[in-house]
Amino acid sequence: MPAGLPLGLAPGRVAAVFAAAVLVGQLGVHLLLDLLPALTPWARPFVDFSVLLMLILISAYVFFYRPLCRARQEVAEGARLHNRQIVQAIEGERERLARDLHDDAGQYLTALKLAVATLERTPGAENPEILGQTRRLEQLIDQTRERVHEVVIRLRPPELAEKDLVGVLQALVVQCAQRFPQSRINFSSSGCRRRYDLEVETALYRVCQEGLCNAVRHGRSEEIVVDLLCRQGALQLRIQDNGAGFDCNDNQTRRDVFAGVGLVGMRERLAAVDGKLSIESVPGQGTLVEAWIPVGKGRK
Repeated sequence: MPAGLPLGLAPGRVAAVFAAAVLVGQLGVHLLLDLLPALTPWARPFVDFSVLLMLILISAYVFFYRPLCRARQEVAEGARLHNRQIVQAIEGERERLARDLHDDAGQYLTALKLAVATLERTPGAENPEILGQTRRLEQLIDQTRERVHEVVIRLRPPELAEKDLVGVLQALVVQCAQRFPQSRINFSSSGCRRRYDLEVETALYRVCQEGLCNAVRHGRSEEIVVDLLCRQGALQLRIQDNGAGFDCNDNQTRRDVFAGVGLVGMRERLAAVDGKLSIESVPGQGTLVEAWIPVGKGRK
């Protein structure tokens, strides 16, 4: 049943009610015209034509326009549900990979380091060349452990369960600044004083994560500014850099950029929470990425 119709009234019944009302009105007008003979010759055809036109418009509205609106709403709702399921599946797979890396890779690295320590205690291990090799192995194991830990954090950031959105994005910016010291990354926020739905916070975190990565690796940016704003019932995330940029007016460039897995994932995440993504770029002047999400009551 189309939204907005009285409960229990199908479109056919609504059309019948409207048609009856129009016909009753027409009958009343004709009775009035009978009392005013001077107006009858030209007014009666006009009234008949107006009534016929109203009946046609009412029928078109009830039987065509409203079902079309309902179909569009159902398609849009289905698309949002599909995007939400995709995002949930991606996050679930990220959590599984994070657990596997933490448990399996961590155990193997620990066992490998113990094996190297045992090797250092074997006869002849005091040889300077052998000792140097074992020390390098220990350094490689420690570096690999740190790298695995970084990957686990990116796959499943623990801050999302412990900090608010501002704190989470601040921590992300600090991590990126440490990983990419060649870029100056600044963060600011305004109006964001509470928690939001976990899906909303996760979506903005992932968008910021991907946007910073693109700005550093692809844009080769020296300066990046991240702004988080909350105003007029919406959260807005802006990531602006002074990198290489690209030509938004070139169709081939737009297809190459916007068809990338990263941007497609950003759009899907935002669509799952009724959000939008916009990208503006000028060659040699950098790129501006904006994410917008409507928000209701904050998550406690």
